[in-house]
Amino acid sequence: MPFVLNKKQLLKAALDWLKPYDTVEKIAQLSARDAAWLAIAFSRLDQDRALLCLQTALSFESPTEDASAVLSDAAHGWILGHLYQTAKNKAVFLQQLRPVFQQILDFHRFLYGNCDLSGDGLIATASGQSEGVTRSHTLTYFEDPFFNAMLIWSNEQLIRLGGLLKHDVQELMEWNDLAVWSMNEKLWSENAGLYLPHVLKNSQTVFSASITGMMPLAAGIPTQEQAERMLETLLQGDFQIPDIATAWLLYKGLLRYGMQESAADLKKEAFASIEDHLADSASKAAIYIEWLCAAR
Repeated sequence: MPFVLNKKQLLKAALDWLKPYDTVEKIAQLSARDAAWLAIAFSRLDQDRALLCLQTALSFESPTEDASAVLSDAAHGWILGHLYQTAKNKAVFLQQLRPVFQQILDFHRFLYGNCDLSGDGLIATASGQSEGVTRSHTLTYFEDPFFNAMLIWSNEQLIRLGGLLKHDVQELMEWNDLAVWSMNEKLWSENAGLYLPHVLKNSQTVFSASITGMMPLAAGIPTQEQAERMLETLLQGDFQIPDIATAWLLYKGLLRYGMQESAADLKKEAFASIEDHLADSASKAAIYIEWLCAAR
C-alpha cells in the first residue's frame, strides 16, 4: 500500500519530538547540532526557548589558533536572523538577541582573523586521515563552498541585525564582500555549473560535483545568471540529496532566485521521500514545522 502523506500527523510527530525539551536543563543536554536545529523548530512556537537553544549551540564554540579545529557550525548567524524574522514582537526580541549577536560576531572575527589562510575571505577547514603504523595525522586544508556559503549567509543576517542594533557593521561588510567575490572568482565552475572545493596545498579545485556545491544559492552568492546555470545543472544532473535538511536549504535557495516552480517540485519530492510520519531527529522536527507552518 503506497505511503500517503498526512500533514497533520507529520506536524504532530514534530511537536511530540519537541516535548521533552521543556526545561533549561533538558536543552543544556543537547548537542550543538541539535540545539541549532531546535532553535529553528521553536522559532514559530516559543521565541524564548528558541533563543535558549541557539545560546546552547553557541556554548560549544571554542576558538583555537588551529584552523583544523574549526568544527562549529557556520550557520548560527543566519539562524539568529531567522529567529528575528519570525518573532512576533520584533522590538522586544531585538534587545534580547543583542548579546547573542555579539557572541556570533566575535566568532566570525576569530574565523576571519585566524582561518582565512589565503587572505581571500574564504575560511579554510580541514579533513584528516591517519597514516601508517605510527598513526600520524595528516591534515588537508580546503576552502569548502558549503561551509563558506553558510558563513556568508550568517554575515548577511548579522549585517542586517547590526544595522537595527545601531552597531558598526563595516567590518562585517568588508569580510562579506571579499568572501562573495572570492566564492565567484575561485570556487565557481562554469563548466560544472556549481561551486567546487579548493585544496590549498596544491592550489587545485576538486572536480567532484556534489549537491553541497548548490548551497551558495541559499546565501545569495551567485548572480541570477549563475543561479540559472545552477538550476540547469540540478535538473540535468543525477544529484543525490542525502537528507531533508539539505533539501530544505536548497529549497530556500531556489526561492531566493525566484525559482518557485522548481522549489515547489523539490518540496513535493522531499515529502514523497518520507517513509513514515516520524520526526526522529531535531532537523526533521524543525523542517517539518517550517514547511508546514511557514507562509512558503
